[in-house]
Amino acid sequence: ELQALRQKCANLEESCRKATDRADEAQQELLTYSAKAEAAEQRAWAMAEAANELALLADLRHVEVLEVQLRLQEKLTAAEHRCQDMECVAHDLALRYNTRERGLGDVTQCG
Repeated sequence: ELQALRQKCANLEESCRKATDRADEAQQELLTYSAKAEAAEQRAWAMAEAANELALLADLRHVEVLEVQLRLQEKLTAAEHRCQDMECVAHDLALRYNTRERGLGDVTQCG
């Protein structure tokens, strides 16, 4: 009976050592996966920061394009006004020429 108890004790010690070894292995795996997860999180943050910087650059470029578009629109509007003024002057000159030819005096229709 003492021999059986000693055998049970030895078996329990062996089971305890195996359980401890498995726990140590699990702890090591946990540390490894934790380190991998932390590295992945750092990469994700770095990628998010890079994406934010790219988005900011894209927004700045868009603002620049809008500013150029506004300046071009202003130039186009000014050119259209000059064109209208020139058309009015040409029309006035044509009217003056035609009225003088007919002896009607000065007639203007623009400004």
